[in-house]
Amino acid sequence: MKNLTKKWLIVISLVFILISLIFPFYLAEENDSILTILSASFTAVGTVIALIALYIAIVLYQKFGLESKFIEKRADKVLELVDLLKGRTYTIQTKKFKYFMRFEVDDIKSLSKEPYYIYLKDKTILMNTDDYEKGTKQILNIANSYWLPNEIKKKLEFFKTYAFEEIDEKEKYAKLKFEFGKKPDNMEWLVPIHKFTVEEFIINKNKLSLEIQEWLTKHCEIKLDLKLNSPNQIEKN
Repeated sequence: MKNLTKKWLIVISLVFILISLIFPFYLAEENDSILTILSASFTAVGTVIALIALYIAIVLYQKFGLESKFIEKRADKVLELVDLLKGRTYTIQTKKFKYFMRFEVDDIKSLSKEPYYIYLKDKTILMNTDDYEKGTKQILNIANSYWLPNEIKKKLEFFKTYAFEEIDEKEKYAKLKFEFGKKPDNMEWLVPIHKFTVEEFIINKNKLSLEIQEWLTKHCEIKLDLKLNSPNQIEKN
């Protein structure tokens, strides 16, 4: 009932009013006067109109009252997260390639045809703890907010890293840099305790971007485009 369109609400209301107007004529006894029957009809119509008005008042209260304020608070927090993600550039780097990545939805099928992606996708991600902390601090603060919708919080789980371990020289790695800019050559690179590959990072990034877009479209009728004017770039070292 809550999601009735304006057209259907009008139709249903008119049907109930018509029924309440006619119904007393079927209940009338032979000795009832036409004025008595009409009086009963108008009383029934008045009752139905009062119930319809009550329903509309409840719907409007839900839309513009506490429920609306709750959704507004959540939307503000989601848009705050969008502001943080949309302008960011991450780099995934090996000795052979440096991949510049935006927080938009990448087409995995299209990427899978690219030689650089084939080279990078199965490599285990390395991070520097200082760079990680600086690059994710604001994002994780929002992730811990009460107002952020749970479905988006779940998609941010892949950002949370509580421990690191030393590099296993047998594995093949790619360095993930959160803060854009020149880095010192002596940075210490470690493996997150929950290991993930370049491909897994991109897939999780895509899921987060899609969840944000779907939530805003569903709850706020905001169609968000996370794509930026600058496309993802690749450099060959």
